[in-house]
Amino acid sequence: MLGILVDNAAHGNVIDWLFHNISLLSTEMLPKFIMACWGIWQSRNDCVWNGVQFATNTMLLRSVTFYHNWASVNALETTRNPHAREEQWERPAAGRLKLNSDASLNHTNNVMGLGWVLRDQEGTFMAAKNKCLRGVYTVDEAEAISLR
Repeated sequence: MLGILVDNAAHGNVIDWLFHNISLLSTEMLPKFIMACWGIWQSRNDCVWNGVQFATNTMLLRSVTFYHNWASVNALETTRNPHAREEQWERPAAGRLKLNSDASLNHTNNVMGLGWVLRDQEGTFMAAKNKCLRGVYTVDEAEAISLR
């Protein structure tokens, strides 16, 4: 379904396997692979915590659809406003961490997407969280809610 060939040779642990395969993938295939991994993780959690039976084809279809929707929206955003200011992440002072949060509000469907990412002074990923909630608040309120 994805057209991705991965190296299944023994790597000692899943982290080594994951990063080895990431290093082999093309720019086109990498996001599909990452989305498939996300889909596996999400389906595993649905199975463990909600008793939802794991269906490989459904998981892959959901992951690929999410990726294509995300890519098309981001392409539209770029073409819609070519003069938009591009912001660069700025690192925190030495010994500090930086938490960036964001929210996306959908008034039509009365839902919000919330998230944050935590990085150190080198930009190394430390943790992240995202969720979708019913209801729409102001952007500041939504970003504050994402931190709970």
